[in-house]
Amino acid sequence: PPWDRAALWSSPLRRAVETAELLSGRAPRITPALTEMHWGEWEGQHGRALLADPDSGYRHIEDWGWHYRPPGGETPAELAARLAPWLAGLQRDAVAVCHIGVMRVLLARAHGWGFDGPCPFAIKRNRLYLLTLDGDRLSAAPEPLRLIPREGTK
Repeated sequence: PPWDRAALWSSPLRRAVETAELLSGRAPRITPALTEMHWGEWEGQHGRALLADPDSGYRHIEDWGWHYRPPGGETPAELAARLAPWLAGLQRDAVAVCHIGVMRVLLARAHGWGFDGPCPFAIKRNRLYLLTLDGDRLSAAPEPLRLIPREGTK
């Protein structure tokens, strides 16, 4: 509580929908806006392996900037633009079950971070990151809430 009464949203990917259902006991509304950042040719690969290949073009997140594009993929700025209409349409408190790339972009906006220099936040599992939307401005609570199991669940 009180997030159990918020509008529930999910990426259309099955693992996100299932997580939303497990967390809440109800079906989420689904939007493609919450789909993970498109990694193009790097889809399914690990940053460590890409960094080991000097021809990959991959670099650390602190050196991306908003317009860094994986080959054939999507930039953080493009993901932010994809999220903007969904954000603008929110009418009440909402919980979104999504992916780390989406979280990075939302938290980067909320913290005023441009994917340049040390990241001012850490993304951890089992957390609820509280963001406030005021017009088109996002802000973040200082600390996320740790999710705890509901009674009767593991």
